[in-house]
Amino acid sequence: MYPGLTLVILVFLYFAYNHRRWLWLQWTRCLAHCGMTSAQLRLATYYHADDEFKNSDEALRWFLKAAQKGNIEAQCTMAEMYGQGQGVVRNMAESIKWYQKAAEQGNAEAQLFVGRCYAEGQILPPDLAQAVKWYEKAASQGNQRAYFLLAELYANSQGAERDYPTAAKWYRLAAEGGDFRAELALADMYAHGRGVAQNPKEAIRLYQQAVIQGSTLAQFRLAKLLADGSTPATPEERAKAQYELAQLYLQGQTVPADSLEATRWLIKAGEAGHLNSQCQLAKMYLEGRHTIQNYPEAIKWLTRAAEQNDGEAQFNLAKAFAEGRGVPSDLVEAYTWCNLAAVTGKQDVIEFRDKLGRSMSQPQIREAQDRSAARMAGRPS
Repeated sequence: MYPGLTLVILVFLYFAYNHRRWLWLQWTRCLAHCGMTSAQLRLATYYHADDEFKNSDEALRWFLKAAQKGNIEAQCTMAEMYGQGQGVVRNMAESIKWYQKAAEQGNAEAQLFVGRCYAEGQILPPDLAQAVKWYEKAASQGNQRAYFLLAELYANSQGAERDYPTAAKWYRLAAEGGDFRAELALADMYAHGRGVAQNPKEAIRLYQQAVIQGSTLAQFRLAKLLADGSTPATPEERAKAQYELAQLYLQGQTVPADSLEATRWLIKAGEAGHLNSQCQLAKMYLEGRHTIQNYPEAIKWLTRAAEQNDGEAQFNLAKAFAEGRGVPSDLVEAYTWCNLAAVTGKQDVIEFRDKLGRSMSQPQIREAQDRSAARMAGRPS
């Protein structure tokens, strides 16, 4: 092989490697000028998105050529560009024109967009029949969002167009695809017997599925359904739901904050023996948070929690008896509860018990220890 030819080949390869993107662009331009639609789309995308060769005018030119030849991707991109004002002056009429062309060719996302425009009366005049038509076309392709939008359309329309049974059908399809909004809406329908036979168990199942996906509104409605006694549930399930409902009212995120409602549900749960509710009520009444400070009420709930062997409640009850807060001062009763709380092994509890002991006589300490032993054994003291 001639040395000169070798050098030429090496120089050519070096140039081609270092300018491969530019060469690729020129080759694509040749194909695009020859009328190849896929090349026109590739060239348009290159000019639209590539930082090195970005050129809005060229991008629009080649997207338009591809779109005019019926390329769906190019039509959708043209619609987006006009809709968002990307490289062109924003023009919603042009945007919807290209979405309609893509929709007519079967693009589900374009069909959804056109359907929504008819449903909301934006860009296009409101037309429920047209909205249903385009949503159903997208739904026939298995589009999950179309299922939900159709359900919303039938559930929320006014007058004769409202159709709960049909809405339930589409919500069910969307829910089966994991749409938590559909799970929540369908659960509401089963809970209230709207469009379907009332079925609290199915409502609970759907609410639970939506909760798993992070829906706090589903958590609220599930808790409300279980808490109010209208749905079959075990006492433990109902009390837990009442406690969760109270937390949602205290947090004030999913529903407006309402300390009175929160306290009402905590009392119901506490009366049913829910330990966390009893502890929270005791703290609220002790500190005057979310309710008026009320030491006797605090002692009532501390006692109930302490009787369920909650160490913190036992310790707080011991301090209340030692200080005479909400109850007459009683060192024997204070030592009794502190002795029970000391089972947790917490150093501050043990130190407080020992401090009490230094202020008591030996007969008082023995009496307190006897009471502790009796309560541990479950006997009256």
